[in-house]
Amino acid sequence: MRLRSFPKPAEAGKINLTPMIDVVMVLIIFFLIVGQLATDRLEPVDLPFAQTAALPEPADPVLIHVVRREDGVRVLSQGVELDVQGLESMLRETMALSPNRPVRVRADKSLPYSQVKPVLDACRQAGVAAVSLATEGR
Repeated sequence: MRLRSFPKPAEAGKINLTPMIDVVMVLIIFFLIVGQLATDRLEPVDLPFAQTAALPEPADPVLIHVVRREDGVRVLSQGVELDVQGLESMLRETMALSPNRPVRVRADKSLPYSQVKPVLDACRQAGVAAVSLATEGR
């Protein structure tokens, strides 16, 4: 008489974690790269101090940096150096896509207003509804 052998049943509680570990590693690398890109977008600016309370942060503002350098004043937006006419055309295109998008101007506190005014005029000419000047709190 011959006995039949049956295959062993598979263990029910065993889960393969390799795909999950791969996905988590890809997410970690993604957030490291995105975090680095986000910090690269901000030009170092010595902001003026404000005596009043901070306003709530607007959602996804267009950042314009007005920076004093050895060779003069530079205007940067989205990591690109622009002149006033280029800034105005970039703002017109941005406002055409999202008309209510706020604009934040980050100007160096050592700059006289006469060097920041052309940037504000370009915002007005481009039809920007909300422009705010960035400051540091105490």
